[in-house]
Amino acid sequence: MFIAINFPDDISSMLLVSGTLCAQFEKVKWYNFPAQWGLIRHLLPHDFVVSSYESANLPSQLSELYPKWPTLQMPVAIIQGLADKIVNPKTADFAEKVLINASPLLIQRLPGMDHLIPFYHHDIILKKIWDLEKLTNENHD
Repeated sequence: MFIAINFPDDISSMLLVSGTLCAQFEKVKWYNFPAQWGLIRHLLPHDFVVSSYESANLPSQLSELYPKWPTLQMPVAIIQGLADKIVNPKTADFAEKVLINASPLLIQRLPGMDHLIPFYHHDIILKKIWDLEKLTNENHD
């Protein structure tokens, strides 16, 4: 997202799979901050420490991006599970409000699907990549 917004000439399209866009939907968990403390950090698995760091900083990073979302003028596709407990499914609704210049904005909401779309639905992701590729080629012809 950061790269697409800040370097739009280098990116032809964007695909978000269970991706978050809205700071207001992000809830920092109590354990995200202690996981960054010296001694505790060294006792925890590396992946947990990295995830906690990302989660603790995500709301402020998303807030910085908020005013820039309307500047995106490229094909954007979003795949969102409606049973996702990690990324609020309302993220797709938020995208419709802020990605007003995405051309086009393709949103696919998957009923009953949680956050693990990349693990179980490769076919949906590959089709969306193919759709974006066709749109990108049409825009450059």
